[in-house]
Amino acid sequence: MNKNLRTIIILLLVLVIFIGLFLALRTFNKNTEAEEKAEAEASVINIGNLVDGLYIGITTNAGSMEFVSDGENWKYYQDENFPLEESYMTAIVDAAVGLTAIREIDVADSLSAYGLDEGSYLSLLIIDSENHVFALDIGSPIGDGSTWYAREPGLNTIYIISGELPAAVDFDLYDMIELESFGLFEPTDVKQMTITAGDKQLVYQQETHTETVSTGEFDEDTGEEIYQDNIISTWYDLSAGETVLMEDSTVPASLAEIASAFEFHSCKNYNASEELLETSGFTSPTASITVVWTDLSGNEATRTLLIGRTNGEGYYWAKLADSNAVYLMESIYAESFITATTIMGFTTTEGDTINE
Repeated sequence: MNKNLRTIIILLLVLVIFIGLFLALRTFNKNTEAEEKAEAEASVINIGNLVDGLYIGITTNAGSMEFVSDGENWKYYQDENFPLEESYMTAIVDAAVGLTAIREIDVADSLSAYGLDEGSYLSLLIIDSENHVFALDIGSPIGDGSTWYAREPGLNTIYIISGELPAAVDFDLYDMIELESFGLFEPTDVKQMTITAGDKQLVYQQETHTETVSTGEFDEDTGEEIYQDNIISTWYDLSAGETVLMEDSTVPASLAEIASAFEFHSCKNYNASEELLETSGFTSPTASITVVWTDLSGNEATRTLLIGRTNGEGYYWAKLADSNAVYLMESIYAESFITATTIMGFTTTEGDTINE
């Protein structure tokens, strides 16, 4: 055997050894990873086995609320006409599906130390489409509220869970109301506004046209001048029963802008009684605001907002004329229109409506 052949054989043997070591090391690593994964999975503390949610029950010392879903839409079980904001329900289900505990502890003190004594905790019950039942009592927050105490009903083991699920169920019934909208439009979409406050009334009408004007800028690539479309508004005052061109349209333009931003702060009752409507000031409204505008489809839309009494805390009671829900609205919306009628309004006989 010559020297070159011997060298080749030695190199092949070394290669075989290295390959064997590589395969052994890879097998060892795989086994280690599998063991670590198994240990990690074994250490996970699963709470429930929900796949979705079709029923949610929430009970506190203030009472119970129940919600049911047909797989697409959620409803408040106690009143299917309740204007429910469904995102609250989906947030609860999302937080409950796959819920795990950070760790679990044995009860060392009385349950009151964890906020889990009778009457102190929130009880959550969820049933999914496969009839899995998820039941959890949520107690007190720990420290900054990023973690909470919780337990499955009747068990002596207490979980420490993240704050996601407690945050998802932290609401009152009226927090979940889907607030009505006055309407979606731009100030230049407004065709007419009629504002009545007491015996004072304003009627404004707007006409618009589009002008193409130069911006004074030029396209860097083509060198061509850049133009843009501007909407030009012309306002008319019809308050006195005749159409008068307004040289200064500051007031109607400002009111149109405010009207386009109308929003309710909070709902006080979604189905107000006659008694509540009276005490809120809607029997003789402080103001009535009717806006006619052109919607996105090019059709004419009309909405009337009724302003009741002030609550003395920066808000007025308000409602849509065609709805039985009553809200609080920030004073700036109402007072802008009330002030305008006081300063510029024309006196009308009761029941009169001035039109073009």
